[in-house]
Amino acid sequence: MAVLRGGILIFKEEAFGTIDGANKTFTTSFTFVGASLQVQLNGLELLVNEDYNILTNQSFEFINSPTGGVDPDRITVVYQRL
Repeated sequence: MAVLRGGILIFKEEAFGTIDGANKTFTTSFTFVGASLQVQLNGLELLVNEDYNILTNQSFEFINSPTGGVDPDRITVVYQRL
């Protein structure tokens, strides 16, 4: 990912949201440059508009809810902070 001049790259941040098998919406700590968001589920990079959709410049929504329980899914993000 190319970082715009003066931008800060946020790497491997854990997304905020309840991982319970029902919640699909998650947020980042900071606002991000629209197309810079990369979402990973258990270390695997997901595809925008196929696995998740960007809702705002600080939130996204999964197509299918991440799994919760005893061993919940891990959601991390990489993005360029605004």
